[in-house]
Amino acid sequence: MVFGNSSEIEHSFEMLLENRALAFWNQFTTQPFIQFGPKPSCGDMSQSQACPLNYSPVCGNDGNTYPNECSLCVHRLETNADILIVKDGSC
Repeated sequence: MVFGNSSEIEHSFEMLLENRALAFWNQFTTQPFIQFGPKPSCGDMSQSQACPLNYSPVCGNDGNTYPNECSLCVHRLETNADILIVKDGSC
């Protein structure tokens, strides 16, 4: 494989390290290793909060894609679940 620039090499190296870390983790446990991002910024929201209609999807650690961080926050409040952001974008 030929790489075009240093960012592609860096990305490939990061992926290799991540795969090796996951393989190492899986040797010792049957529990999956899942990286979580930050808690969403919910502030003083309520269940009746009206969220903006912008589409800026986030992936929750519950496996659901939310249209935006505000929607994730409202769902957290409705279900009383500690849902974290796994990544920006769809799951």
